[in-house]
Amino acid sequence: MFYQRHTTILEMFGRTNVPDEQWIKVAGGSGMVVAHKDPHIRRRPAERRAAIDAKLRMLCLTNGNLVTEQQVDYFRRNLKAIEPWWSKPGPWILAIRRDGVAELSLDNDVRKPRE
Repeated sequence: MFYQRHTTILEMFGRTNVPDEQWIKVAGGSGMVVAHKDPHIRRRPAERRAAIDAKLRMLCLTNGNLVTEQQVDYFRRNLKAIEPWWSKPGPWILAIRRDGVAELSLDNDVRKPRE
């Protein structure tokens, strides 16, 4: 199954001002697949290291200016391309775009070819 439960940082911690390294560790440790729109996680050394160490699986909307309805549309359009990733072990980050998906590297800023 693609979608099981929606959890927010507020639900996890009781507040929203949680350092990225902290929620990444918790989410990765619990086996979550996280959806977010912060493309900088893979570029910031501490956050990238936390994601790798936690074996975090991430779906990243590449356009951070989308309203909720547009975000939902991006995921719906790409559902068939996203579903095979659901069972893959982490760490990985999948860019979710209007017209498709692409795996992004956590090693550096180079995109990996699509599988």
